[in-house]
Amino acid sequence: MQKISWGVIHWKALARKIWFPTANIALENWVVEDWTYKINIIYNDNVFLWAWVYREKEKLFEAHLFNFEWDLYWKVLEIIILEKIRNNKKIHSLEELKTMIHDDIKYITSHTFYWMTFGTFDKFHPWHKYYLSEARKHCENLITVLSTDINVQKIKNHDTVNSEITRKKHVEESKISDIVHIWEEDDHLKYIREYSPQVIILWYDQEWFLWELQEYIQTYNLDTEIIRLDSYKPEIYKSSKI
Repeated sequence: MQKISWGVIHWKALARKIWFPTANIALENWVVEDWTYKINIIYNDNVFLWAWVYREKEKLFEAHLFNFEWDLYWKVLEIIILEKIRNNKKIHSLEELKTMIHDDIKYITSHTFYWMTFGTFDKFHPWHKYYLSEARKHCENLITVLSTDINVQKIKNHDTVNSEITRKKHVEESKISDIVHIWEEDDHLKYIREYSPQVIILWYDQEWFLWELQEYIQTYNLDTEIIRLDSYKPEIYKSSKI
């Protein structure tokens, strides 16, 4: 996943003529292929799904905004490149441009990008928020699967402070994850099969079921990547210390 932070500039405003406002970002020292991409943009801690055309000749990104009304000129945005969606091609008319943008939007909104997180989330604290927020930047839908009370006792050899129902409520109240599940004891990885997430993101110290995840993904031939998030002040916010 590529992440870029840069400022929005004035450009030709051609897309505004067909009611597709854009945010234009000039990049001089960033190596990106000449493609049209599906992206997320983070602005004011909110995540927005956009299409993004990179024009190598002008060293310019042109992002098509979906239902976005803020003035972004000279604002710095955080951009997450999710995937390539098509080759760029020369446009001969505004009508052709309009049709192409409609096709881009149709593709982007019909192909959901899922990330999945796992955890106990007892005593919801800043590290939990950081973990989920970082994951949410890279997808359209973030799925969080919580350990059951029984499983926590089995793995960690102690009870949680909050019940699985309360822990689920706390994660939902954070409004970061789009979907929150408590895993099934008899098939606790079934949500991977149901959602086929592009990425599973683990805590920096989650080890106990890594091998099981890898075996599960291979068994069901899923195109799912497992990545690990760096720690966030573990000397302060690790649940055991709190």
